Amino acid sequence: SAVELLIANNKIKLMELNKNLDRETISFGYLKETIEIIAYILFKLDNFKKHLTNIQPSII
Repeated sequence: SAVELLIANNKIKLMELNKNLDRETISFGYLKETIEIIAYILFKLDNFKKHLTNIQPSII
């Protein structure tokens, strides 16, 4: 019947939306992880720079 067909089509659309949402969620997870890694590297580089600044006067 028309109602069953409508329900089936809506179910298919919902399944497709769910797949797309899963992909976007995974992509966001990778983006978040990448940003956290970059922030960690920048933090370590800043600490290294401070450490070098402290060592430099003793070398000269």
